[in-house]
Amino acid sequence: MSSSKYLKNKLSIQKRKKEFFVLFIFALLIVSTVYYLSYIQYSPITPSDFPRINIKCENELDNEDYVNCTFELVSNDES
Repeated sequence: MSSSKYLKNKLSIQKRKKEFFVLFIFALLIVSTVYYLSYIQYSPITPSDFPRINIKCENELDNEDYVNCTFELVSNDES
């Protein structure tokens, strides 16, 4: 193989590597943007949608005995 063909082939491979790298970075940017918009910014479930449970006990908790407690469920949703 002559040196000119070898040099052209080597330059062509380097050019393809650069193009692949640019394409990879572009694809990574698109995928991360879609992930951010789908799951983080416009998430259908927000922490405020979950109900909150409050448990208040008058006495110390013991592993062996039952104690009287007050249970309260707080939610923004009526159902």
